[in-house]
Amino acid sequence: MLVLLESQDLLCFINGTNPSPAQKSTVYGCSTNSMEEIEKPDYLLWRRSDRLVKGWIIGSLSEEILDIVLGLNTARDVWTKLENHFLQDSQEQPSKKENSVDTQSPSERDQTKKVIHIEDRGEEKDLSWYLPLQKATLRGDWGSAKRFFDRDGSALTAKITSNSYTALHIAIGTGEAIPFVEKLVELMPTEALEIQNNKGNTALVVAACVGNTEAAKILVNKNRRLPYIMNHRCLLPIHYAAANANEDLLKYLLPLTQNNVGPNPFQDQSGIQLLIDVIVSELFDVALYLVHKYPKLATLKHQNGDSPLKAIATKASAFRSGTCLNFWESLIYSCVPVKLKNYDDDSNGCSQALKRTCGCWVQLNTAWEKFILVLCRVIGLFVPRSMKDIQKKKLINKQVVQLVRCLCKEIGSLNNHDSYRSHYEVPILLAASLGIYEVVEEIVDTFPNAAWSVNEDNHNIIQIAVIHRCENVFNLIYQMNDHKHYLTTPLLPDSGGNTILHLAGRLAPLHKLNSVSGAALQMQQPLMATNKERMELLDVGLGAVQDGLQRLEIGMADKFQHVETTLNRLSKVLFATQETSHVHHNRDPHPGDWQIMSSKLAKLEFPRFFGDDPTEWLSHVHQFFEFQHTPET
Repeated sequence: MLVLLESQDLLCFINGTNPSPAQKSTVYGCSTNSMEEIEKPDYLLWRRSDRLVKGWIIGSLSEEILDIVLGLNTARDVWTKLENHFLQDSQEQPSKKENSVDTQSPSERDQTKKVIHIEDRGEEKDLSWYLPLQKATLRGDWGSAKRFFDRDGSALTAKITSNSYTALHIAIGTGEAIPFVEKLVELMPTEALEIQNNKGNTALVVAACVGNTEAAKILVNKNRRLPYIMNHRCLLPIHYAAANANEDLLKYLLPLTQNNVGPNPFQDQSGIQLLIDVIVSELFDVALYLVHKYPKLATLKHQNGDSPLKAIATKASAFRSGTCLNFWESLIYSCVPVKLKNYDDDSNGCSQALKRTCGCWVQLNTAWEKFILVLCRVIGLFVPRSMKDIQKKKLINKQVVQLVRCLCKEIGSLNNHDSYRSHYEVPILLAASLGIYEVVEEIVDTFPNAAWSVNEDNHNIIQIAVIHRCENVFNLIYQMNDHKHYLTTPLLPDSGGNTILHLAGRLAPLHKLNSVSGAALQMQQPLMATNKERMELLDVGLGAVQDGLQRLEIGMADKFQHVETTLNRLSKVLFATQETSHVHHNRDPHPGDWQIMSSKLAKLEFPRFFGDDPTEWLSHVHQFFEFQHTPET
């Protein structure tokens, strides 16, 4: 309950640090035209949270204890009542035991002694008995805990939670109360430090999970066997330190855990689990150390099919190909000096080797190296990321490439093609899909036949690079392989009958499309739709085209009708002109008089422009001038 309240930041409702605010305030009521008392909003919020805490506490009580707190108003009242009740029971318990021994018969007295012994060991006590101890341990209150231990000495080693945690487990899990842990370990017997919870975890495993290095040192200094105690999953504290990426604690436990003391964490399934956990946590300097010290780990596979090479093939961000740098950062990256540890020449032990791999900075001896460092610092003024961060990133990039090279080298020592393939096939296909060309390059350099690897869809590396738009991998394989024309031929379909041209015509993966921003992304948005959406867009486009054709057809029909009307009018005018000219020709044989008379009788209005079609209007004007025999000027 204390852990729940602390996680929700509600301990203040039971420890008295958040008392109830004023319940009511007096305001003027408009409806009654008088002063009224209303509940304050602050009080309403406080009451809601207090009732929530009170409900949690009451819901966790048994029926026998529930009668004690019935009728209490606040969570603070309920908590205080329970605390006083259990403290009173703890004070009365020893006197009851003594009285029962004195008044019973010898046979009953022996049985009672057994019961008292069991209670003293804390095996039959209700967990609510240890509630004050839990509270004091979470707060790091050694005074209250010490008084509880004085009343009940068995509480030092008792399992006081439903998960069988001891006070030592809880204190180390908080990660802060180092003085509390120090005093508690001093009181406990050496063997008591090996007590395990319901999952078989000792207090050292808890320290490894939360990264409490100081507490781990206190435990190991008193009991040297703790690093070798396995839990129910056959895992050691060093495994949990690696899985939770607690680098400092891992580097502390590595020198203490020897391979000549059982159980050995550096062999078989335990060893491969440790190496995979270290790689997944991106502690590549430790992984390099393990591979150099225990090279057989590189050739092992976990029972679930995982391998170190497969684990590293998923870490795209650890490689240079997965690092995004701008121009200035790339310039610093190319110039900044880093130096890797040479493990083969190491003779100073594990601790010194790991310490030297932690640092990024190297000693600069030559004038050129010093000049480069000064240049990098000047360029660093123009970039938001510090030069030290870029140098650390470059060191990680080099470490991970060296690790891949070492793994491939050890796998190559197996001298068995089937063993080769089982180790490199999945990693190279995975790296190709993620665009990690460094992994692909190292594997193909060591195992040339790896370039012919295919997945379950019969896609080779080049086809996978095309599907996932990984141009670096495509260019690398195309340049490295002598059979590049065969790998890229359209006559090599996959299981679905698709050639490399079909795969290139597919929509790019979303993570590739999302990497494009601005106007280019807006232009690509229609391509990001699904097939159904694209069909809907196509239907809409076809509908728009049909509407346009219908409007064009109607417009053309109107124009043809207008032209036909104009021609009819023109033909009527011409006919009338011919009739008039014939009559005047009979009356007057002179042609000059006929032309003057015909032009006067044939009245044709000048075409008007209505703003519709200027081309048509100009045509009418031209016809008008021709009809009127108007000469060009």
